[in-house]
Amino acid sequence: MSKPLQEMTVKELRKYMSDHRGNPQEWERAYDLFDQKAEWKRVPAGATLEEEKQIIQDLIAERLKK
Repeated sequence: MSKPLQEMTVKELRKYMSDHRGNPQEWERAYDLFDQKAEWKRVPAGATLEEEKQIIQDLIAERLKK
């Protein structure tokens, strides 16, 4: 028996979504958790080009520190 979706890592959820791509309900349940756990960085809808550029530069700098 596989572990509950809530206990899966982002990597495990990605595989689960791939394995269940033919089942929209299961895929969506997994995606909702994936979206919560993933380190998404979204640019606000009204951001200027300069603000977008700064967000991207900050994200790259943060990732390089890891």
